[in-house]
Amino acid sequence: MASAQCPKCGFVTSIADELCPRCNTELKKTASSAYHETAYTTDEPQNPTVKIEPHVGVGNVLSAALSLYFKNFWLIAKLVFVIFAPFEIFKALTVSAGEQRWQVVVLAGFLGLVCKALIAPALIYALYRIIQTGMAPGLNESYRWGLSKLGTFCLSVGMAWILQTICTILCIIPGIIIALGLDPVYPMATLENRGPVEILKRSWKITDGYKGNIFVAMLVMGLLILVAYIPAAIGGAFIATSSHLWPIEALLALIIDLASEATTVLSLVIYLSILASQSRPTRLPQHLPIP
Repeated sequence: MASAQCPKCGFVTSIADELCPRCNTELKKTASSAYHETAYTTDEPQNPTVKIEPHVGVGNVLSAALSLYFKNFWLIAKLVFVIFAPFEIFKALTVSAGEQRWQVVVLAGFLGLVCKALIAPALIYALYRIIQTGMAPGLNESYRWGLSKLGTFCLSVGMAWILQTICTILCIIPGIIIALGLDPVYPMATLENRGPVEILKRSWKITDGYKGNIFVAMLVMGLLILVAYIPAAIGGAFIATSSHLWPIEALLALIIDLASEATTVLSLVIYLSILASQSRPTRLPQHLPIP
């Protein structure tokens, strides 16, 4: 991923920018054979972590996703903790404690969806910044970007879930195919300036020819997540039946939440690797200016 550095203030921004988002200085253009299109003067990342290669196979995509996840595990853990810790504590003190009123259960389910909607775009933005510049953004910057994309993200993901659910009810196989074709919706809704309908159409289009590899990659990643999920789930069930220790229950639930974000990382890598395979990849939008 190329990036441009402002010659006046030094702010590192996307190749899609014409003006520096911090000081409005014009960025000079130069030829870029890597993308077969006009790009901007760029610097190499100061601390490169993971290089996203063109989509050539399941092994390459999984290797890049796992490397990105574990090399940035501490950042991911902080992002997950900020959002999910209050939710898991609330759930451990209510639903897990035997409070089975339908209002409480519905509230817990709604809060869980809100947490997922908040964490995904912030995480995708943070990891994209690392891939692009080699530098990790702060939690505040990541969540600011995520909140700015929340409306588009929720509409796009909601429409994708509705399509997948309808197709699954009619027949399981079409539901799986729809899910594979809409896998890049998360990163597209976070990084591209498009409407929900356009995002769904583009997601389906760019995954043409890749759905088989996406299925295998998601299946393997799901099996790997089970390695963390099963022990935590068994431990949580044992604690719930023997003695109610809500701090441990909340901690085990956080471990599951952290492990499940590996699928979000995989979706980002799949999306970027497919773009890298195209002769004219989509230019991604500028970053939020840092005060």
